[in-house]
Amino acid sequence: MWKNTDHYPAIFTLPRPQGLDKMLELAGRIGQGEPHVRVDFYNVDGHIYFGEITYFSFSGYFHFTPEGNRILGSHISLPEKSYKP
Repeated sequence: MWKNTDHYPAIFTLPRPQGLDKMLELAGRIGQGEPHVRVDFYNVDGHIYFGEITYFSFSGYFHFTPEGNRILGSHISLPEKSYKP
């Protein structure tokens, strides 16, 4: 699928960000009802700020392999179309 770990050591960890639980709660509320969305926040000196909502991973420019598309697509349920082209 997609794996870009060549530039990281084998054991690579980051500390849990301050306010992560609150950011996850807010992201769940903001993204509720959306089949796929990324909600960005900033944590500045302990204050959480909303950044943006993004509907396309990698700005829609990343090309996955057919197998990668199948794997990612298997994790999403899209609603029925509400319009006719």
